[in-house]
Amino acid sequence: MINNKPTVAILMATYNGEKYIEEQIISIKNQVSCEVSFLISDDGSKDKTIDVIKKIKDTLNINLEIIKNNLKSGFGNNFYNLFYSADVNNYDYIALADQDDIFFNNKFSISIDKLNSNNAVGISSAVKCFGSSSRILYQSTKITKYDFLFEGAGQGNTFVMSKNFFKEFQSFIKNNKQHVLNFYFHDWLLYLFCRSKNYNWVFCNKPLTHYRIHSDNVVGDKYSLNGIYLRLKKITNGWYLNEIYKANSISRLINPDIVNLKKLNFYSLYKLIVLNGRRKITDRVLLLITFILANK
Repeated sequence: MINNKPTVAILMATYNGEKYIEEQIISIKNQVSCEVSFLISDDGSKDKTIDVIKKIKDTLNINLEIIKNNLKSGFGNNFYNLFYSADVNNYDYIALADQDDIFFNNKFSISIDKLNSNNAVGISSAVKCFGSSSRILYQSTKITKYDFLFEGAGQGNTFVMSKNFFKEFQSFIKNNKQHVLNFYFHDWLLYLFCRSKNYNWVFCNKPLTHYRIHSDNVVGDKYSLNGIYLRLKKITNGWYLNEIYKANSISRLINPDIVNLKKLNFYSLYKLIVLNGRRKITDRVLLLITFILANK
């Protein structure tokens, strides 16, 4: 706490973000009812991203540290570098941030209130798209026993977590690096760890982030034609199925009592995927089909 305000460490991954990053950093700097500090991992930007960051730091007197990326390149690995390297001992909460969004100025105050009132260790929220899309992306609040084996908790750029939870997560990934670095989605992994430990995660359907949609998004608008095509492709070509098996393997390292998907018969898979998931029914049916085809 600083001046009776909670402190939040912002873990931000950057790469060639000079066009948007100043607006994002300022939106985070202007958060109400909390004190923020930035821990930034840059993935070898070839534009003026680092120069812009340093200029903003000096101009606005921001507490900001740039951490060298010691892992191989890539969006997820850039965040994993932050997870491994960030010293969060002096903070109350940890938040993830992309370089090109804009945060509502009450994002952290609302998120922290909901964490405390729900006795939760993590929260994710809806986002309001802008740019090439203006829709609001919501997350289902229907938590089921094994939903975390099939998907994460929404956009990672909405995540806010307690320090103790994040430090426990850090310890786990440091001790299981060979498993973690093969898992593509860093934000899904955080949710998976939370649920595998039987901790509470809360979903907020109030948009707290302006989510910029543009041609360089790694994921983008999942309801756009391109977003739907990419998701279907990942499901039908087996990529998503492979990630699910990785998620299951990691979850069983955390909690050996979690179901082993590879040992389930068709009926058990049907119940787990189609009747017991958070995803839309169409996604769940496609997923079940991929399981059937893969296990012929």
